[in-house]
This record gives sequence, structure tokens and C-alpha cells, in this order.
Amino acid sequence: MRLAVFFSVLASSGLQIHALSPEYLACQLQKAASSSPLTGCPEGTLFVSPTDTRANFTKVQDAVASLPETGAATILIGNGEYFEMLNVARSAPLTLLGQLDPATASDLAGNASQRNLVHIWNNLYVQSGVTDEETATLTIAPSSGQNFGNTNFRAYNIDFENRAANYSISQALVTSITYANASFYGCVFASWQDTWYTGSGAYTYAFDSIIYGQTDYLFGYGTAWFQNVTLANRACGGGITAWQGTSGTKNGAYIADSKIIRSPDANSTTVTDKKCYLGK
Repeated sequence: MRLAVFFSVLASSGLQIHALSPEYLACQLQKAASSSPLTGCPEGTLFVSPTDTRANFTKVQDAVASLPETGAATILIGNGEYFEMLNVARSAPLTLLGQLDPATASDLAGNASQRNLVHIWNNLYVQSGVTDEETATLTIAPSSGQNFGNTNFRAYNIDFENRAANYSISQALVTSITYANASFYGCVFASWQDTWYTGSGAYTYAFDSIIYGQTDYLFGYGTAWFQNVTLANRACGGGITAWQGTSGTKNGAYIADSKIIRSPDANSTTVTDKKCYLGK
């Protein structure tokens, strides 16, 4: 067992980088009621909304399950709360886009700030008969009998959360990614314990995003790169990272141009400054 965590945490320089995609922004911005919500979207994009009657689906997982195994696909997710768990097993590229308000999409606060309108969450945690992976809000892994899962999963401006409790109740994953390639831009990942999991054979990338947790909230066996992210300590327990690997490989968590903060939602009596270990 070895810990492979490489930190390059830079002090604030006043420069903010935003994860707004020139390719997809026109699709993501909310439209007037007289216009199609899919204006500016790639051809064939599916629209999900819990309230808009023009939507193809009301649940994100239903849209994912409807996709054929081959061919790149895009899903636009409308403003709202989605109490569900996502499981992506298809190998063909998939892009999930969170709808954005034109008035706040370019918020100079960066790092997702409060601009995200889409919140996907569940509330499972590890207890008798429930494994780590089964608690994840988002699972990306190959289907049975396949060696590798999604070759190019991307998500933009979506909040993924596990709301099992407002303390470290047990393992309560947000992501579980194995044998797949996945990248996230302007997203939020919020739990208390084991928030982010990059498993064996997985390569993951998070940019301009926020990750909340207390205990071992970045863990895994694969390779994860975190660029311009905010690690928000809700409290201290264990370490921020808990990574396993094999000597001689480059597996690990690589964290660059990022910052560690006391989470804004931390208990008022919780002290995190110089109290939280980077890893174990």
C-alpha cells in the first residue's frame, strides 16, 4: 500500500478560471418560454426536466437508460432537484449538461459558486448489507462482461450530492468510477465521508469544481487529476485523501492550482485550520 498524493496548492492570485464551455454554453443557457430549451444544443440532445412539459424525460437515469450503446450522446438537464442515482455503463461518449441562468452563468466567483441550477442527490450510506459502491450518487463502470466502461464521460455545471447526514455517518459516496474515463467541469461534489472514488482502471479529471467532505473524501486506486478545485473541509477526520496504489505506477491523486478551505457550512464551533491531514 502506498499513498500517492501530489499537492500544488497555490495562494489566491486574483485570477479566476471558469468552467464554461464555449462548445455547450449556448445549449446550457435557459431560454425564453417561447423558445425551445434545446436551442443551440447538438443535434439529438435529450432534455430532462422535472417540471417542463417539453422534456423527453423527468429523470436523468431514464434518459441515460434510453441511449443506444453506440454513438456520442448529449443530455441537457433542466433546473431542479433530482433525487436519484445515476449509473452509466455505456462505452460510447456521454455528456451531461446542467442548465444555467444567463444572469449568473458568468459569476466572477468562479469554482461553480452558486450558479449551478441542477442538483442530483441520494441519501444512502454504508450499513448492514450496503457496500461503498452502492451508496454512490453517480456510478460510471463497465456493464457485466465488458473490460472497460465509458471512454469519454463529461459533466458540466451539475451538483452531485450525498445527503445521508450532516456529519460523517459512514461511507457515503458521491462518485464511484472504475475502468472508465470521466471529466467534470464547474461541478460540485458534496458528502462527508468518501465523497470521491476513482477506482481501478479509471482516469478522472475535475476542473473548476468544489469537493466537500470530512473523512477520506478523496480516495481510490486509479488516477485522478484535480485542477483549480476547492477542497472544502466540513470538519477534520482521517485525512483529505486516502489513496492506494502499487509502487512503480503513476496512480494517485494529483491536485494542482487548488485551495483548501474551511467549508462555509461547517459547524460554527468546528476548527479546521491546520487541523486536517492531507492524507494517510
